[in-house]
Amino acid sequence: MYNSERSYLYIFLLCLLTASPICIGQDSLDFQRDSLLALIDQTSLGESIVDIYNEISTLDKKDTVQQKKYIDIAYNLAVKNDYLGGQLESIIYLSRLYYTQKRYAKTNEELDKGINLIKQHASSDGNDFRLKHSKLLEFKGFVKIQYKEFYESIDYFNQALNLLDESEFDKKASILLTIAYVFTEVGDYALSIEILNEAKPYFIKSNNYFNLIVCYNNTGENYLKRKEYEKALIEYESALTLSKGQKIYALMGALLKSKGYCQMELGFVDEARANFEKALSIYEKENNTNYAAYCRLFIAKLNFIKTKDKTLLSEYDDALEIGRQNQDLQLQQFSTSAMAEALTMLGQYEKANVHYVNANQLQDSITDKELLLQLRSLNEKHRFETDKRRMEIEKSKEVLSNKLAYQNKVILLLMGLVLIVLLSGLLIYRAYKKTSRAKQKLMVNNIALQKTEAHLSESNKEMQKYIDLNVELEQFAYIASHDIKAPLRTIQSFASILKEKFYDVAEDKHRVYFDFIMKGTSSLNILIDDLLEYSKSNTKKLNIHQFNFKNLLEEIIQLLDFSLTQVNGEIEMINCDFMIHADQIKMKQILQNLLSNALKFIDENRAPRVVVEAKQEKEHVIISVKDNGIGVEEEYFDEIFEKFSRLNSKSKYEGTGLGLAICSKYVKEHNGEISISRNHDFGVTITFSISKFLDPSPT
Repeated sequence: MYNSERSYLYIFLLCLLTASPICIGQDSLDFQRDSLLALIDQTSLGESIVDIYNEISTLDKKDTVQQKKYIDIAYNLAVKNDYLGGQLESIIYLSRLYYTQKRYAKTNEELDKGINLIKQHASSDGNDFRLKHSKLLEFKGFVKIQYKEFYESIDYFNQALNLLDESEFDKKASILLTIAYVFTEVGDYALSIEILNEAKPYFIKSNNYFNLIVCYNNTGENYLKRKEYEKALIEYESALTLSKGQKIYALMGALLKSKGYCQMELGFVDEARANFEKALSIYEKENNTNYAAYCRLFIAKLNFIKTKDKTLLSEYDDALEIGRQNQDLQLQQFSTSAMAEALTMLGQYEKANVHYVNANQLQDSITDKELLLQLRSLNEKHRFETDKRRMEIEKSKEVLSNKLAYQNKVILLLMGLVLIVLLSGLLIYRAYKKTSRAKQKLMVNNIALQKTEAHLSESNKEMQKYIDLNVELEQFAYIASHDIKAPLRTIQSFASILKEKFYDVAEDKHRVYFDFIMKGTSSLNILIDDLLEYSKSNTKKLNIHQFNFKNLLEEIIQLLDFSLTQVNGEIEMINCDFMIHADQIKMKQILQNLLSNALKFIDENRAPRVVVEAKQEKEHVIISVKDNGIGVEEEYFDEIFEKFSRLNSKSKYEGTGLGLAICSKYVKEHNGEISISRNHDFGVTITFSISKFLDPSPT
């Protein structure tokens, strides 16, 4: 589902590179070309002739031989007339031609020629050269995308972006849109969303409604990948409203289908069905069988839930076959999973289990591809950063070498003057002493630089260790999800089927066995999820922003509303209405773990009461969570924040012992401390601090 809309973004990228006038008849093209050639005979200015030949090369996009012919003529004339702007224009046109032919090596060669030409004429800093330089760098970024060198492409796009003025918002927005696409490709959906939101105001200023619709669509796609369906739904609704208002229907089918999918996941059945039917009508007119299969599948799924009509299952089989024909793993997985759910509802558990196993295998294949992409992106990022540091070191060495060469020339010149001008011995002696002191200072600087290089080499080794650790953690997540969760889901599926068929007819002592199996697999599932969360906590950087602490706390309390109601508990806030600089996601994890523990470890003889109190100090914010639960003995205070620390019976209290370990790790990342103390009456108080001086994340 998510990958099915990617083609629209490729269409956008291709339009950026191959934008051309509306196709017109061959006779009209010949007339325009003949008119421009006639104009050349009437023109004496060499620069104007170069511009006309460049213009002729853009007329017929299909005749690539003619295009290159006129581009070469324009370039050679520009060189002859020393017309830098014409040379760059010809290079840009030829680069675009090679790119559309998928000759990326030739494209890269032409672009490097243009960039080097600009460097050689650094004094030519006019507006036209600046824009051409930006365009060349932007093309380099597109070529790097084709080679899957994503972080290098981002670097080129940022260089192109920095050359643009603030007033050139349409060009800036287009580059931001492309950068966001690259971050989506490497799996950094949060950063892609931030960049898309940065691009939206620029498109609004330029009245570029098509690209604004693409922005909303791509933002929704990123939210879908994060399974944040409500946020994705808002983006798709904005895109649809704009499409209807501006009568832009290019993405209408995709937007309706994506909106329907969000509504289906959120439980808005009738609205989802209506949008799938509208999207289906569009795709049938476009003869788009693959996307139409998605719509038919989801419509059949929604109708089956309501009617239990077995004839609808043929739609599932049709969607599965189309998915196989088009090698669309996502469509195959949706079809197989929907069939398994339908057969379960019909009581055909053995057939359902076969489809569940196939659906899980397909999901694992999709997950494997995503994890492999993330691992490759991580390695590619490391390679890019390492190459960049090496280039900086080589540049420093080159500067130092030039200084040494210059100094040696000065010394030789002074020695020659000593031999020639003997009578000026005193002056030469003073000059020599001065030069010796400069040489000595240069040697000191050289020694310092060598020490700096040695220190940088050690830093590189440390960074390599950190990157190796990140890769190991990613591999751990892969193993946990692929080699543990897949068989665990199979065990749960078979256990559910056995329990469904035999639980009611089994003796009481045998029913206990079913309960043990279900509870054991549930506990193992929780343990795997906590292990994954703990492993990910080592690899995530802090995303520091300002937010209202009370609002975050109220959001967590709302999430725990069911737990509060079950135990008849209450949560009180004291001095919590203030702004805080922190990583909102990790802060939410800390508070949610602490409040969940307070509502879990309760005394049966009294209603649970939790007090969250904040206190402002000079350098830290101190936050305490006080409960009246069963408490913890002081002898266990030192080990309670360690991994897998459990002080209570698993049969009475669920959990893996990783919650407080994650809290401790996140608090330390915020330059704070966490501790526990007994209350004078009941329960314990956990106190942690957050530094007020964390560097904010770039926006």
